[in-house]
Amino acid sequence: MPFSLLWQSGAARAAEIVREGGRPSIGQAMIGPMRIVLTVLLYGAIVFLGMLLFYIPDLIAAVLFMFAVPAALRGASPWKR
Repeated sequence: MPFSLLWQSGAARAAEIVREGGRPSIGQAMIGPMRIVLTVLLYGAIVFLGMLLFYIPDLIAAVLFMFAVPAALRGASPWKR
């Protein structure tokens, strides 16, 4: 699960580079910046905790955090400052 979450952060970073008109390298597609990695790991931990709590909280958390990674790509922090 941690590897898939790190892959998700790299894929999101590569998508942002493509959206801006660039061409991502293999290294850029493997792992994203720390802000995105922290967001993805926090998202994964909360969804996993929801999964342990009888599946319905897992679905609620997944829907609520659907736009967490794109927001982190645009500069949002994983925690409030």
